[in-house]
Amino acid sequence: MIDKARRDLAIPFSEAEVREDLVTILRDVIHGAQERARRQALRIGFAGCLLLPFSKMRSGQSELIDAVTDSLTLGRLLLANAPTGIGKTIAVLLPALRYALAEGCILFHLTSRTVQQEAVARTFEDIVAALGPEG
Repeated sequence: MIDKARRDLAIPFSEAEVREDLVTILRDVIHGAQERARRQALRIGFAGCLLLPFSKMRSGQSELIDAVTDSLTLGRLLLANAPTGIGKTIAVLLPALRYALAEGCILFHLTSRTVQQEAVARTFEDIVAALGPEG
């Protein structure tokens, strides 16, 4: 059977302390949101600075860059088939990196071979080197 007797439990508290704690928590939340917005603005600006690290594009690269950009922007899948030597790695990584930075996403590039992993690493190094000494 449930005891329906009322019991009051006095818990001492200070309204001023509760208010102070709440203000502190809210300031931390606001500061965190402002910091995230600041970092996002930096990433967006940085994304716009990423350029092709070579003096000219190879045949077909521009079309592949545009296709990757459209695919990411529209949220659609892209299956690209291009011949060896046109620069597929940079043509895919550059727009994907721009998008990831601008949108705050994490970029994964999966490969099946160590040689491909090394090519991706060199491509990222080329992108960073093209930024100049501050990169």
